[in-house]
Amino acid sequence: MFDNYDLCAAANDRASKLFRADKDLGARMSFHTADVADLRGELAAYNVVFLAALVGMAAEDKARVIAHLGAHMADGAALVVRSAHGARGFLYPIVDPEDIGRGGFEVLAVCHPDDNVVNSVIIARKYDDVHADGLQNGRGQCPRGMAPVVSPPCRFGEMVVELSQKREEFATAEVAF
Repeated sequence: MFDNYDLCAAANDRASKLFRADKDLGARMSFHTADVADLRGELAAYNVVFLAALVGMAAEDKARVIAHLGAHMADGAALVVRSAHGARGFLYPIVDPEDIGRGGFEVLAVCHPDDNVVNSVIIARKYDDVHADGLQNGRGQCPRGMAPVVSPPCRFGEMVVELSQKREEFATAEVAF
């Protein structure tokens, strides 16, 4: 079962209609109009929470939501956060992995795509000792150092080869006027 929370009732209504078109998938989806910052006990029931990119547009708001999730999610539950990297930050808010750590989570991996996918993804696991007030008994940073950043292999070498080939093609091309 997938529970979807959104502040916008119209968005939930549209999504619900979309998923009802597929009987099997529609039966596994439910939509709730609510602010995630108002949820408490419900959050402890989930093994995984996906935090959409547009939840908390300002860094402080996003950090506040993450801390709230850290205070109310089940111990050991996973948090998957959509973020952005580099110039893609003009489209979506950039989430600082340190804010996720301060929110009571261990950052396990960060993935920044370099293709047509716009959002980065940060995967974290809730520490077992986060209190309802958000304190982590001295934790808040990845105890084993920085989380690995997973990105597709660099294609810079391929681009240089392609550029060199194009330069040669233009140099040898006959231009007719």
